[in-house]
Amino acid sequence: MNIRELVNNKAEEMYPNNDYVKERIRKELDYFENHERFGEIQALLSIKEMLKDENIYVFPTAMLSLYLLDLDFINPIPAHYYNPHIKEITFDDAASYGVDLPKKDGLNRGGFNISEDYTLNLNKDIHFEVYLKMKYLDKVKTLLEGSFDPTFELEESDKNGHKEKVSYKETTIIFNDYSFDKFFGKNLQSDINVDNFRKYLFDDAMKNLLEIEVQPKEVVSFKEMVEFLALSKATLRDKSDIFTKFIDSKYPKTREDIFMLLRDEGYGLGDAAKLAYAIAMGKKPEFEIKDQEIKAYLDAVAYAWPKATVVSIFLRDYFRGDLYHC
Repeated sequence: MNIRELVNNKAEEMYPNNDYVKERIRKELDYFENHERFGEIQALLSIKEMLKDENIYVFPTAMLSLYLLDLDFINPIPAHYYNPHIKEITFDDAASYGVDLPKKDGLNRGGFNISEDYTLNLNKDIHFEVYLKMKYLDKVKTLLEGSFDPTFELEESDKNGHKEKVSYKETTIIFNDYSFDKFFGKNLQSDINVDNFRKYLFDDAMKNLLEIEVQPKEVVSFKEMVEFLALSKATLRDKSDIFTKFIDSKYPKTREDIFMLLRDEGYGLGDAAKLAYAIAMGKKPEFEIKDQEIKAYLDAVAYAWPKATVVSIFLRDYFRGDLYHC
């Protein structure tokens, strides 16, 4: 079965007859096909089959098609309720993230609301990065050499130790036990217990955020936590106190936020994605928007993170703890 058929079958199994899901995976699969990425994805699935007891997750993509293949642990669709008995999904714009929706009997909550449009319109290849334990290096090398001409690179780090990188096309697999166990592989799952995740957020994660930055107000939602963490990770040219100056919700915090702002200002998909990336990388491109305060903020940005990276930090830290076992 080819990748397109496999993803479509998974989507129909999990979200039958859902127009949003159908259209989103169509766009993603068209992108992967046009960029000749199906072979790379198939190789990851083959590695996943070979290493049955290990996670094979790409970091981070926010691609629904990869989530359905269990190659990404972030469900990127908008906040929704899901009825597991009739497999029906109901979107709810009362919240940006499923974890912020109120509980309803018999329904699951989900969705981390990461649009595909920014990434798919960047006009550059999505780089796949996967972390595995060192003991699998030879097996994976042998598998890849059957279909690709992989390259190999060694790296030494005082903190993380010896790393070996195997790259093929736009995919890099990094073999390092420290990174796998501490951050990228251990215990990660694509399903979360929303109540336990909220407990982690407002007990543990909140304390960590408060230690990093002085919050100007009480954080009451995961949406605010994502914005605050994204802002704390952003870099401004003048090294100013970004929390004091830019905590107001009108300021875009992630690359996707910048992209959506530009779209609202009338920029087309491709131009908005290109500009958002340039702004986020501190390249100071020429652009015009109505709100000059936001314009000044964006001109000051030296680096801004993708939303998927910010969300993944919360999820990885959650799965490193014990709450998800409850």
